[in-house]
Amino acid sequence: MTTLTQTYRIDPELARQAWSAICEASTIAIISHRHPDPDSVGSNLALRELLQSEGKKVDSYSLDSPPPSCRELIPDCCEFSSEFDPQNYDLIICVDCGSLSQVAFDLSTNRTMPLINIDHHTSNNNYGQLNLVFPSASSTSEIIFKLLEIWEKPVTVSQATALLMGIYFDTGSFMHSNVSCELLEIASGLILRGADLSLIKRSLYRNFSEKKFHLWGDVLGSVRVTDEGAAVAVITPENVRNHLTGPEDTGGLIDYVCMAKDSRFALMVTEEEKGQLRGSIRTRHDQVDVYKIAQTLGGGGHKKASGFSFPGTMRKESLWKITN
Repeated sequence: MTTLTQTYRIDPELARQAWSAICEASTIAIISHRHPDPDSVGSNLALRELLQSEGKKVDSYSLDSPPPSCRELIPDCCEFSSEFDPQNYDLIICVDCGSLSQVAFDLSTNRTMPLINIDHHTSNNNYGQLNLVFPSASSTSEIIFKLLEIWEKPVTVSQATALLMGIYFDTGSFMHSNVSCELLEIASGLILRGADLSLIKRSLYRNFSEKKFHLWGDVLGSVRVTDEGAAVAVITPENVRNHLTGPEDTGGLIDYVCMAKDSRFALMVTEEEKGQLRGSIRTRHDQVDVYKIAQTLGGGGHKKASGFSFPGTMRKESLWKITN
Protein backbone atom coordinates (compact mmCIF):
# COMPACT_ATOMS: atom_id res chain seq x y z
CA MET A 1 0.00 0.00 0.00
CA THR A 2 1.11 3.57 -0.61
CA THR A 3 2.41 5.24 2.54
CA LEU A 4 0.22 8.17 3.59
CA THR A 5 0.69 10.84 6.23
CA GLN A 6 -0.27 9.37 9.59
CA THR A 7 -3.03 11.07 11.58
CA TYR A 8 -1.23 9.94 14.76
CA ARG A 9 1.81 7.82 15.55
CA ILE A 10 2.08 4.94 18.02
CA ASP A 11 5.40 5.16 19.83
CA PRO A 12 7.25 1.93 18.87
CA GLU A 13 8.76 1.76 22.37
CA LEU A 14 5.29 1.91 23.96
CA ALA A 15 4.09 -0.81 21.59
CA ARG A 16 7.18 -2.88 22.48
CA GLN A 17 6.44 -2.52 26.20
CA ALA A 18 2.87 -3.68 25.63
CA TRP A 19 4.05 -6.71 23.67
CA SER A 20 6.62 -7.50 26.37
CA ALA A 21 3.87 -7.46 29.03
CA ILE A 22 1.83 -9.81 26.85
CA CYS A 23 4.75 -12.18 26.36
CA GLU A 24 5.37 -12.34 30.12
CA ALA A 25 1.72 -13.21 30.87
CA SER A 26 0.17 -16.65 30.63
CA THR A 27 -3.45 -15.82 31.52
CA ILE A 28 -5.00 -12.68 30.00
CA ALA A 29 -8.42 -11.04 30.33
CA ILE A 30 -9.62 -8.66 27.61
CA ILE A 31 -12.42 -6.36 28.77
CA SER A 32 -14.85 -4.46 26.55
CA HIS A 33 -16.90 -1.57 27.90
CA ARG A 34 -20.40 -1.90 29.31
CA HIS A 35 -23.07 -2.00 26.60
CA PRO A 36 -20.37 -3.08 24.10
CA ASP A 37 -20.62 -1.93 20.49
CA PRO A 38 -19.04 -3.45 17.35
CA ASP A 39 -15.80 -1.50 17.85
CA SER A 40 -15.34 -2.75 21.40
CA VAL A 41 -16.31 -6.30 20.44
CA GLY A 42 -14.30 -6.34 17.20
CA SER A 43 -11.10 -5.07 18.80
CA ASN A 44 -11.52 -7.57 21.65
CA LEU A 45 -11.94 -10.52 19.28
CA ALA A 46 -9.07 -9.54 16.98
CA LEU A 47 -6.69 -9.13 19.91
CA ARG A 48 -7.92 -12.34 21.52
CA GLU A 49 -7.24 -14.36 18.37
CA LEU A 50 -3.69 -13.02 18.20
CA LEU A 51 -2.92 -13.79 21.85
CA GLN A 52 -4.40 -17.29 21.61
CA SER A 53 -2.19 -17.95 18.59
CA GLU A 54 0.75 -17.07 20.86
CA GLY A 55 -0.28 -19.83 23.28
CA LYS A 56 -1.94 -17.61 25.89
CA LYS A 57 -5.07 -18.50 27.87
CA VAL A 58 -7.40 -15.62 27.00
CA ASP A 59 -10.96 -14.78 28.04
CA SER A 60 -13.23 -11.96 26.89
CA TYR A 61 -15.43 -9.98 29.29
CA SER A 62 -18.12 -7.33 29.30
CA LEU A 63 -20.66 -6.45 31.97
CA ASP A 64 -23.38 -6.51 29.30
CA SER A 65 -23.85 -8.98 26.47
CA PRO A 66 -22.63 -8.03 22.98
CA PRO A 67 -25.38 -6.71 20.70
CA PRO A 68 -27.10 -8.99 18.17
CA SER A 69 -25.19 -7.25 15.36
CA CYS A 70 -22.01 -8.88 16.68
CA ARG A 71 -23.29 -12.41 17.12
CA GLU A 72 -21.91 -13.70 13.81
CA LEU A 73 -18.49 -12.33 14.71
CA ILE A 74 -18.19 -14.32 17.92
CA PRO A 75 -17.12 -17.97 17.64
CA ASP A 76 -18.81 -20.44 20.02
CA CYS A 77 -15.51 -20.86 21.85
CA CYS A 78 -15.11 -17.11 22.44
CA GLU A 79 -18.24 -16.09 24.32
CA PHE A 80 -18.09 -12.94 26.44
CA SER A 81 -18.60 -13.44 30.17
CA SER A 82 -19.94 -11.00 32.76
CA GLU A 83 -18.52 -12.94 35.73
CA PHE A 84 -15.01 -11.56 36.18
CA ASP A 85 -12.43 -12.27 38.87
CA PRO A 86 -9.16 -10.38 38.30
CA GLN A 87 -7.27 -12.79 40.54
CA ASN A 88 -7.56 -15.44 37.82
CA TYR A 89 -5.30 -13.44 35.48
CA ASP A 90 -1.82 -12.01 35.39
CA LEU A 91 -2.60 -9.37 32.73
CA ILE A 92 -5.70 -7.32 31.95
CA ILE A 93 -6.24 -5.47 28.67
CA CYS A 94 -9.11 -2.99 28.42
CA VAL A 95 -10.23 -2.15 24.89
CA ASP A 96 -12.38 0.86 23.99
CA CYS A 97 -13.06 1.65 27.67
CA GLY A 98 -12.91 5.42 28.15
CA SER A 99 -12.79 5.15 31.94
CA LEU A 100 -12.76 2.63 34.76
CA SER A 101 -16.51 3.20 35.12
CA GLN A 102 -16.88 1.93 31.55
CA VAL A 103 -14.75 -1.09 32.44
CA ALA A 104 -17.48 -1.71 35.03
CA PHE A 105 -15.56 -4.44 36.91
CA ASP A 106 -13.77 -4.00 40.24
CA LEU A 107 -10.05 -4.29 39.53
CA SER A 108 -8.94 -3.24 43.03
CA THR A 109 -8.40 -6.80 44.27
CA ASN A 110 -5.22 -7.11 42.25
CA ARG A 111 -3.70 -3.66 41.85
CA THR A 112 -0.20 -5.02 41.25
CA MET A 113 -1.27 -6.76 38.06
CA PRO A 114 -0.33 -4.97 34.79
CA LEU A 115 -3.24 -3.21 33.07
CA ILE A 116 -3.00 -2.20 29.40
CA ASN A 117 -5.45 0.48 28.33
CA ILE A 118 -6.11 0.63 24.56
CA ASP A 119 -8.60 3.32 23.60
CA HIS A 120 -9.46 6.34 21.45
CA HIS A 121 -11.77 8.38 23.69
CA THR A 122 -10.81 11.99 24.43
CA SER A 123 -12.06 11.56 28.00
CA ASN A 124 -9.71 8.64 28.77
CA ASN A 125 -7.63 9.54 31.85
CA ASN A 126 -4.86 6.97 31.25
CA TYR A 127 -5.91 4.63 34.06
CA GLY A 128 -3.62 1.79 32.97
CA GLN A 129 0.00 0.98 33.71
CA LEU A 130 0.47 1.09 29.94
CA ASN A 131 -1.77 3.48 28.02
CA LEU A 132 -2.15 3.26 24.27
CA VAL A 133 -4.74 6.03 24.03
CA PHE A 134 -5.04 7.95 20.76
CA PRO A 135 -8.02 10.34 20.53
CA SER A 136 -7.21 11.04 16.88
CA ALA A 137 -7.95 7.42 15.99
CA SER A 138 -11.33 6.68 14.43
CA SER A 139 -11.78 3.61 16.59
CA THR A 140 -10.01 1.18 18.88
CA SER A 141 -10.13 -1.32 16.01
CA GLU A 142 -7.91 1.03 14.00
CA ILE A 143 -5.40 1.12 16.87
CA ILE A 144 -5.38 -2.68 17.12
CA PHE A 145 -4.65 -2.90 13.38
CA LYS A 146 -1.69 -0.54 13.75
CA LEU A 147 -0.39 -2.54 16.71
CA LEU A 148 -0.56 -5.74 14.66
CA GLU A 149 1.55 -4.02 12.01
CA ILE A 150 4.12 -2.79 14.56
CA TRP A 151 4.28 -6.25 16.15
CA GLU A 152 4.68 -7.70 12.63
CA LYS A 153 1.76 -10.08 13.04
CA PRO A 154 -0.30 -11.25 10.05
CA VAL A 155 -3.99 -10.33 9.96
CA THR A 156 -6.31 -13.31 9.47
CA VAL A 157 -9.65 -13.18 7.65
CA SER A 158 -11.60 -13.30 10.93
CA GLN A 159 -9.45 -10.54 12.45
CA ALA A 160 -9.88 -8.40 9.32
CA THR A 161 -13.66 -8.81 9.50
CA ALA A 162 -13.81 -7.96 13.20
CA LEU A 163 -11.61 -4.87 12.82
CA LEU A 164 -13.39 -3.59 9.71
CA MET A 165 -16.77 -3.94 11.43
CA GLY A 166 -15.44 -1.90 14.36
CA ILE A 167 -14.13 0.79 12.03
CA TYR A 168 -17.31 0.76 9.93
CA PHE A 169 -19.48 1.22 13.02
CA ASP A 170 -17.44 3.93 14.75
CA THR A 171 -17.19 6.03 11.59
CA GLY A 172 -20.92 5.84 10.83
CA SER A 173 -20.26 3.86 7.65
CA PHE A 174 -17.39 6.25 6.81
CA MET A 175 -19.67 9.31 7.07
CA HIS A 176 -18.24 10.85 10.25
CA SER A 177 -15.49 13.47 10.35
CA ASN A 178 -13.04 10.94 11.87
CA VAL A 179 -12.45 9.41 8.41
CA SER A 180 -8.99 10.11 7.02
CA CYS A 181 -7.07 9.04 3.93
CA GLU A 182 -4.98 6.81 6.17
CA LEU A 183 -8.10 5.14 7.59
CA LEU A 184 -9.47 4.44 4.12
CA GLU A 185 -6.15 2.85 3.26
CA ILE A 186 -6.43 0.66 6.38
CA ALA A 187 -9.98 -0.33 5.42
CA SER A 188 -8.77 -1.20 1.93
CA GLY A 189 -6.01 -3.32 3.44
CA LEU A 190 -8.51 -5.19 5.60
CA ILE A 191 -10.64 -5.96 2.54
CA LEU A 192 -7.56 -7.20 0.72
CA ARG A 193 -6.94 -9.49 3.69
CA GLY A 194 -10.38 -11.04 3.21
CA ALA A 195 -12.70 -9.05 5.50
CA ASP A 196 -16.24 -10.33 5.01
CA LEU A 197 -18.15 -7.25 3.82
CA SER A 198 -21.34 -9.24 3.35
CA LEU A 199 -21.32 -10.28 7.01
CA ILE A 200 -20.64 -6.70 8.12
CA LYS A 201 -23.47 -5.20 6.05
CA ARG A 202 -25.87 -7.97 7.00
CA SER A 203 -25.05 -7.71 10.71
CA LEU A 204 -25.18 -3.92 10.98
CA TYR A 205 -27.92 -2.94 8.54
CA ARG A 206 -29.97 -5.96 7.47
CA ASN A 207 -31.00 -7.53 10.75
CA PHE A 208 -34.02 -5.45 11.79
CA SER A 209 -36.86 -7.44 13.32
CA GLU A 210 -40.43 -6.22 12.96
CA LYS A 211 -40.45 -5.37 16.67
CA LYS A 212 -37.32 -3.26 16.25
CA PHE A 213 -38.94 -1.31 13.42
CA HIS A 214 -41.90 -0.53 15.65
CA LEU A 215 -39.65 0.59 18.52
CA TRP A 216 -37.66 2.87 16.23
CA GLY A 217 -40.89 4.26 14.81
CA ASP A 218 -42.09 5.23 18.28
CA VAL A 219 -38.80 6.86 19.22
CA LEU A 220 -38.25 8.71 15.94
CA GLY A 221 -41.87 9.86 16.05
CA SER A 222 -41.13 11.54 19.39
CA VAL A 223 -38.17 13.61 18.14
CA ARG A 224 -38.44 17.33 18.84
CA VAL A 225 -35.97 20.09 17.98
CA THR A 226 -35.60 22.67 20.76
CA ASP A 227 -35.03 26.39 20.37
CA GLU A 228 -31.37 25.71 21.19
CA GLY A 229 -31.09 23.38 18.18
CA ALA A 230 -31.07 20.10 20.10
CA ALA A 231 -32.88 17.19 18.44
CA VAL A 232 -34.17 15.29 21.47
CA ALA A 233 -35.52 11.75 21.67
CA VAL A 234 -36.29 9.54 24.66
CA ILE A 235 -36.58 5.79 25.14
CA THR A 236 -38.62 4.69 28.14
CA PRO A 237 -38.89 1.22 29.69
CA GLU A 238 -42.45 1.22 28.39
CA ASN A 239 -41.20 1.66 24.82
CA VAL A 240 -39.01 -1.39 25.19
CA ARG A 241 -41.62 -3.49 27.00
CA ASN A 242 -44.42 -2.60 24.59
CA HIS A 243 -42.48 -3.95 21.64
CA LEU A 244 -40.83 -6.85 23.52
CA THR A 245 -37.39 -5.60 22.55
CA GLY A 246 -34.25 -4.90 24.55
CA PRO A 247 -31.68 -2.13 24.99
CA GLU A 248 -29.54 -3.78 22.30
CA ASP A 249 -32.18 -2.82 19.72
CA THR A 250 -31.49 0.90 20.18
CA GLY A 251 -27.93 0.85 18.84
CA GLY A 252 -27.48 3.26 15.91
CA LEU A 253 -30.77 5.05 16.56
CA ILE A 254 -29.02 8.24 17.70
CA ASP A 255 -27.48 8.67 14.25
CA TYR A 256 -30.95 9.03 12.74
CA VAL A 257 -31.98 11.55 15.41
CA CYS A 258 -28.87 13.51 14.40
CA MET A 259 -30.28 13.87 10.88
CA ALA A 260 -33.00 16.28 12.08
CA LYS A 261 -33.08 19.39 9.91
CA ASP A 262 -31.88 22.62 11.58
CA SER A 263 -30.50 20.74 14.60
CA ARG A 264 -27.05 21.50 15.99
CA PHE A 265 -26.76 18.26 17.93
CA ALA A 266 -28.83 15.22 18.89
CA LEU A 267 -29.57 13.98 22.40
CA MET A 268 -31.12 10.59 23.08
CA VAL A 269 -31.85 9.59 26.67
CA THR A 270 -32.70 6.02 27.61
CA GLU A 271 -34.32 5.19 30.93
CA GLU A 272 -33.31 1.70 31.96
CA GLU A 273 -35.33 -0.59 34.20
CA LYS A 274 -32.87 -0.26 37.08
CA GLY A 275 -33.50 3.48 37.51
CA GLN A 276 -30.50 4.52 35.43
CA LEU A 277 -30.47 7.15 32.71
CA ARG A 278 -28.09 6.65 29.78
CA GLY A 279 -27.59 9.42 27.27
CA SER A 280 -25.97 9.65 23.83
CA ILE A 281 -25.03 12.94 22.18
CA ARG A 282 -24.02 13.39 18.54
CA THR A 283 -23.33 16.32 16.23
CA ARG A 284 -22.57 16.87 12.55
CA HIS A 285 -21.22 20.39 13.11
CA ASP A 286 -17.55 21.24 13.56
CA GLN A 287 -18.33 24.20 15.83
CA VAL A 288 -20.26 22.06 18.35
CA ASP A 289 -18.33 20.08 20.98
CA VAL A 290 -20.67 17.51 22.54
CA TYR A 291 -17.84 16.21 24.72
CA LYS A 292 -18.11 19.41 26.77
CA ILE A 293 -21.85 18.83 27.15
CA ALA A 294 -21.28 15.25 28.29
CA GLN A 295 -18.62 16.39 30.78
CA THR A 296 -21.15 18.60 32.59
CA LEU A 297 -23.28 15.45 33.06
CA GLY A 298 -20.41 13.31 34.32
CA GLY A 299 -19.79 11.60 30.99
CA GLY A 300 -17.18 11.68 28.27
CA GLY A 301 -16.30 10.63 24.76
CA HIS A 302 -15.35 12.67 21.70
CA LYS A 303 -16.05 16.10 20.25
CA LYS A 304 -18.61 14.67 17.81
CA ALA A 305 -19.92 11.71 19.84
CA SER A 306 -20.21 11.43 23.61
CA GLY A 307 -22.35 9.93 26.32
CA PHE A 308 -23.23 9.97 29.99
CA SER A 309 -24.97 7.89 32.62
CA PHE A 310 -26.38 8.58 36.07
CA PRO A 311 -29.22 7.37 38.36
CA GLY A 312 -32.64 8.84 37.64
CA THR A 313 -36.00 8.55 35.96
CA MET A 314 -37.90 10.62 33.39
CA ARG A 315 -41.31 12.24 33.65
CA LYS A 316 -43.22 13.62 30.70
CA GLU A 317 -44.51 17.16 31.12
CA SER A 318 -46.44 19.42 28.72
CA LEU A 319 -45.75 23.14 28.52
CA TRP A 320 -48.08 25.73 27.01
CA LYS A 321 -46.98 29.12 25.84
CA ILE A 322 -49.55 31.89 25.29
CA THR A 323 -48.69 34.62 22.79
CA ASN A 324 -50.62 37.57 21.45
